[in-house]
Amino acid sequence: MIGLEKILEYRVGDVLNDPALLLPMLKYYSQLYLSGGRPRTCASSHKQYYVKLQQDGLERLKKLTMAKYQLKTGVVITFSGQTYNQGTMTDEIAVNVLEKFPKLAVNFTIKEDVQPKEEVKEAKPKVEEVKAVQLPREIRRRNRKSKK
Repeated sequence: MIGLEKILEYRVGDVLNDPALLLPMLKYYSQLYLSGGRPRTCASSHKQYYVKLQQDGLERLKKLTMAKYQLKTGVVITFSGQTYNQGTMTDEIAVNVLEKFPKLAVNFTIKEDVQPKEEVKEAKPKVEEVKAVQLPREIRRRNRKSKK
């Protein structure tokens, strides 16, 4: 199957008019956003799907492929009052679910070769100190008069 990066290199019109690009795009959208469900068939929805994939599809695909615990397609789990599917399940939640309900492991695909995630700390932007400057008296008076 064609990679998502390759599909997103094309313009939306080219993807919608070429079945060799459209069908894989719909498959990616289905996996990443619909938990394997069926996407709509109208052209306007296909355009929206393409835009959504451009916005954050590559991030979702990377997250999905790097996850150690993946829910199988079509499986939905409710845990602690929240409903999780293939797109919303994280490794941390999966570990908690499997600790409390080990029999649910049949609903997961567990990858053994995934490297643990390293936490990356974002650098905080430096904030410069700004000194307040008082406007000259004439300008302050003009501003007061114009507000009245």
